[in-house]
Amino acid sequence: MHAADAADDAPNPSLWRDLSEGRAGWFVRLLVCVAIGIFLAGGAMMASYLLAGLVPGLNRRFYNYMGPGRGVVLVVRPGIYPKDGLIATMALFATALWVGSIVWLFFRGARQGALVRPILMTLGIIVATVSTGALADSTLRGDQELVIIGASLVGLAAVLIIWVQAIREMRSGRPLHNRQDRLLDIRCPECGYRMVGLHESRCPECGQAYTLDELLSRQDFARPESRTPPPIPAVPQASIHTALAARPL
Repeated sequence: MHAADAADDAPNPSLWRDLSEGRAGWFVRLLVCVAIGIFLAGGAMMASYLLAGLVPGLNRRFYNYMGPGRGVVLVVRPGIYPKDGLIATMALFATALWVGSIVWLFFRGARQGALVRPILMTLGIIVATVSTGALADSTLRGDQELVIIGASLVGLAAVLIIWVQAIREMRSGRPLHNRQDRLLDIRCPECGYRMVGLHESRCPECGQAYTLDELLSRQDFARPESRTPPPIPAVPQASIHTALAARPL
């Protein structure tokens, strides 16, 4: 079998492999990102319905009805009606997962340590939003749904701002040299382990192997501030002719 025929028979890499290894183009990543957002939105809606069916306290089966001459009457309606706080919480969780998928798709070479802080802050905002919604639902009267939805929107805005700042920091890159020993700060693109002083291009932390070109190309070093290359110094023509004449054939 010829080499060309073997290359034609070789299976094409899967979409998941291209995404996980960072080979997929930006348009493919964008479409996958949109698909993930739609999937998470639908999953949040179905999860709200399922949780409301499993936990009676999350199901809004009662509503107030102003009966003629009898004042307010509490009416039980059949079916499952998730509370607004539950829907807002599921939407916030879905948004956090979606932002995390964006970071994974478009910023694979970023330091994983830079993700710890925004992840912890996102979890804190989710806990605070859920607690605020539960407190408003149990203590306030009237249209407490406005407070619950408002707290969810505030939490959503805070999560988006946190991740925008985190993405800006990751895009800025890290210094070329380590601040402590001033050596090149070469790190594993997968786990962030520092790979200076090793005898092979295999990460001892996660076991991922790289070629030297692949390892260097996937580093997230900061771009130089000046985008224009330095001017090339003028070389006398006599020096060029001398160098060409001295070159062995």
